[in-house]
Amino acid sequence: MNIRDRKVTIGICLYNGEPFIAAALKSALAQTHENIEMLVYNDGSRDGGPAIVRSFSDPRLQLIDAPQNCGLGFGRNHLGARAQGDYVTWLDNDDIFDRDRVERLLKTAVTGDADITIDSYRMIDEAGAPLPGTLRVPDRIAAERHFTRLFERNAMLAHPLIHKRCFKTAKYDIRMKGSNDYDMWLKCSYAGMTFARSPGIGLSYRIRESSLSKNHRRNREETKIILEKYEIPKLAALYRERGFSDAHINYMRCLQHLFRGQYAEALAAASEPWPDEPEVDQDFYRASLLLRNGKPNEARAPLERHLARSPKSPGGHNNLGVLTRLLGGDGSPHFTRAAEFLPGYLDAKQNLADRTSTHITDTQI
Repeated sequence: MNIRDRKVTIGICLYNGEPFIAAALKSALAQTHENIEMLVYNDGSRDGGPAIVRSFSDPRLQLIDAPQNCGLGFGRNHLGARAQGDYVTWLDNDDIFDRDRVERLLKTAVTGDADITIDSYRMIDEAGAPLPGTLRVPDRIAAERHFTRLFERNAMLAHPLIHKRCFKTAKYDIRMKGSNDYDMWLKCSYAGMTFARSPGIGLSYRIRESSLSKNHRRNREETKIILEKYEIPKLAALYRERGFSDAHINYMRCLQHLFRGQYAEALAAASEPWPDEPEVDQDFYRASLLLRNGKPNEARAPLERHLARSPKSPGGHNNLGVLTRLLGGDGSPHFTRAAEFLPGYLDAKQNLADRTSTHITDTQI
């Protein structure tokens, strides 16, 4: 089958998206790959968003009204089951596709026979102005076709191109509010589905103050629920089966225990051999876990080694401030420096705002 003959379903779960939905729809309907259907699931909106959708006359566009607000996971499961496309991709009602996004994703997916294909995103603010930096799946994850290392960190982006066959195996967990994408990608990886990263940027991702991703405490709680679905020994066996070294398995075990709040077990894994990667600095994790286990004096040496290698590490400076505060000193200069390196850094901001606060950053930033 020729690539242009493959239909792609673009799905939007619409909830009170009136300010941005017109721009999102225009970007989807203007795709260079014209063989699309556009499904908009109105998830109980109480504003004028559905009326804007109805004002579009493109025959490829269909509005589906839900009887009540059911949540993002429910909406995506419904659209995945209803989609007529060979592939499905999501578009949030406040984001914007580049005109050739679907075409480029589809070429990568078909060429590599990938089940799930992602590109990279630029960030824009609420008014649509560009923000610095891009969002991209790291090389250490994208280097392997199952993206198995997502079990270590949630570094996947939310709106890939998904082959329709995936929905026969995996569904979105409707209990999740802010982490149902991560849950979905882990299910797919564990089941042996294949991933690919397409070159280039294809989507403008809008950063808003009301973004669910800003609720760090809830995301942390949901991450714990997601990871507890998997037994750590079985994950270790999966890693070995897919060719990962014992060092990588030790790092994975450390993070699995850490996210589950099992700090003694995480520290034990952090004391075993680790992969030699700048983004996976064993000294950082040993120091943060020594702090978690009530051993600030022992944490100083590995933390100082980490900062010697990475002098602009926000997490390193924040945790040095925590260590200083726990030992009766003034950690504020370290928190200030951490916030300078990463504006908006929540742990450092909270530690600066409350002189009794000791928020530890668990994972390397």
